Amino acid sequence: MSTQQSENPASPRIETVLAALGIAAIAILVFHPILDGRFLNWDDDRNFLSNESFRGLGASQLAWAWRTFHLGVWQPLAWVLFGTQYELGGLDPRIYHAFSVGMHALCAATLFLMAKTILDEAGRQAPAPVRTSAHGQRTSRANLIAAAIAATLFALHPLRVEVVAWVSCQPYLPSAFFCMLAVILYIRRHRDSNRPRRRILSYFGVITCYLIALAFKAPAITLPIVLLILDVYPLRRVRADSNQRSARAKHRFLALVWEKLPFIMVAVVVAFLAMKAKDVNESRMPFGEWKASERLAQSAYGVVFYLWKTIWPTGLSAFYELPSSMNLMQRPYFAAAIASLALTAVCLVVVRRRAAPLAAWTAYLVILAPNLGMIQISQQIAADRYAYLATVPLFLLLAGAIRAAWNRPFRPVRAVVIASVCVTCIALSFVARGEMRSWRNSESLWTAALAVNPRCAHAHCALGQALASDAQTAPAGDRDKLLADAAAHLAESARLKPDFAFAYSNLGAVCLYAGRYDDARAAYVRALDFANQFASDELSRIHAGLAIAFSHLGDKEAAWQHIRLAQRLGLPPEQVERLLDLM
Repeated sequence: MSTQQSENPASPRIETVLAALGIAAIAILVFHPILDGRFLNWDDDRNFLSNESFRGLGASQLAWAWRTFHLGVWQPLAWVLFGTQYELGGLDPRIYHAFSVGMHALCAATLFLMAKTILDEAGRQAPAPVRTSAHGQRTSRANLIAAAIAATLFALHPLRVEVVAWVSCQPYLPSAFFCMLAVILYIRRHRDSNRPRRRILSYFGVITCYLIALAFKAPAITLPIVLLILDVYPLRRVRADSNQRSARAKHRFLALVWEKLPFIMVAVVVAFLAMKAKDVNESRMPFGEWKASERLAQSAYGVVFYLWKTIWPTGLSAFYELPSSMNLMQRPYFAAAIASLALTAVCLVVVRRRAAPLAAWTAYLVILAPNLGMIQISQQIAADRYAYLATVPLFLLLAGAIRAAWNRPFRPVRAVVIASVCVTCIALSFVARGEMRSWRNSESLWTAALAVNPRCAHAHCALGQALASDAQTAPAGDRDKLLADAAAHLAESARLKPDFAFAYSNLGAVCLYAGRYDDARAAYVRALDFANQFASDELSRIHAGLAIAFSHLGDKEAAWQHIRLAQRLGLPPEQVERLLDLM
C-alpha cells in the first residue's frame, strides 16, 4: 500500500454524510425559534416592507437587482434570492427566516466538510514514515471527529445569531457557503495533480463559486489571498528547504500569484462597485474626516473584539456605537494593538514547529480586513455579522487542536475532550437562545441593545421609532403611554448625539402624531440644521410635517412654503393633495 493511502485513507462516505446531516440538524434545532421573528425597523423596513422593486422574479425585478445600489450595497444575487422568497410567501417573515436558518445549517455542514478536507490534506502533506492502514483509518476518524466538533461549536455560537435572525443580513450566509465550497474545490484540485482535465474543471469551479459569493455579498472579496495562504499551508506548494533555493521559492510564489490573476481582476471590479454603492448612499466617510490614528485604533479594537467575543460571547448587541473620539494612544485601543501584535509574534515564533496557527491567524486578519474600519462606512465600531466568515479560520485551528488532543496516547484525554465539548455546546446553545429572544421584534432588539449600552444614541432612536410604530395600532388607552415613551427615547438620543438628524426628525413625527404641534415644529426645524444627512425623499417628509405643524399653529403662509418645498423635493402627489386639504 502506498504512503498516501496508508496515511490518509478515505473515511467511509456514510460516516461523513451522517456527520454533516447531524450538524445541520443540530443547527436547525437550536436556531428554529428565529422562525417566529418579525421584520425589524433596522433596514428590513426599507429593504422589504416599503421596497416594491425586489418583489418577484420578473424581468424588471431581475434588472433592478443587478443595477441597484439600494441602501449602499451591491448584492444582485441576494435580491434574486429575496425575490424567490417573495414568490413563495410574499412578505411573510417566516419564509425569510426559514431560508436563513436552512442556509446556516448548510454553512455549518459545509464547514465540517471543509475542516475535514483541510485536516486530511495537512496530514497527507506532512512528512512522515510509512504507516499501517489501521493507523491511517484512526487518523481519518480523528479528523472526522475534530471537524465535526469544530463545525458544531461554530453552528451553535451566539455570534451567529445576528446573521441568521436579521433578514437584511441573510446574504452573508450564501456568500459564506460559496466561499467555503470554493476552498474545498481548491484543495481537491491540488489532489488531482495527475488529472489535468479534473484540475481545469476544478479551477473553473473555484472561480464560479467566487463569482457567486461576491454577487451575494462583497466581503467575500478576500478569498484570493486566503487561497494563497492555503498554498503555503496546508498545501505546501511553496517550500524553501535545502533542495530549493530561495530564488526558486520566490519564483514559485509569483507563479501562484499569477494563478490568482482572474480572481484579482474580479476583486478589483467588485471593490469598485462596492465603493460606488457606498458613495451613492453617502455612507462612506471621506478619508480626510477619519484620521489614520482613528482608523488604526478601530482596526486594532476589531481584531481583539471578534476574537474575545468568540471565546467569551457575552454582552452581544445589535449596535456597537462608534465613539465620538478615538485615538490609538487611548487605553482600550492601545491595549488591543499590543494584544494583536503579541498574538502575531507568538504565531511567528511557533511557525517552524507549527504552521497552522500563523496560517489561521493570517486568514482571520485577511478576511476581517475590509470590515476593520480602515474605510469607515458606518457608525459602528464593530458588528457581530462580520465575525461569521472571519472566525472560520479560528474554528479550523480549533479542529486541528482537537485532532491533536484526540490522537494523544493518554486515553483519558478523549474523555476530557468529550466532556468539555458537551458542556460548551450546552452553554453556547443557552446563550444563543437568549440572543434570539432579543431579535424577535424591533422593541426587544433595541431594549436589549440599551441593556448593553444605555448611552447608545442609535438604539434610543430606533427604540423610539419602534414604540411610535406600535402606538399606531395600539388601543387608545395604551397609545399615549407608547407615544410618551417614544418621545422620551428620541429626546435622549438627541441629547446623547446632538448632531443626530434622524433623532430630531423622528421626534418631530411622534410629536406631530401626539398633537404636540409646537414641539413637532421645533424638532423638525432642528432636523433641518443637519439637512445634509437626509436624502431628498426624507427631506420632503420633514417639510410635509412642518406644513402640518404650521397649519395647526395658524401660520398658513409658512405651511404653504413647506408644502411647496416638499413638492419640489418629490413628495408624492397624493400626499401633496392631503396637505392641501388641511389648508
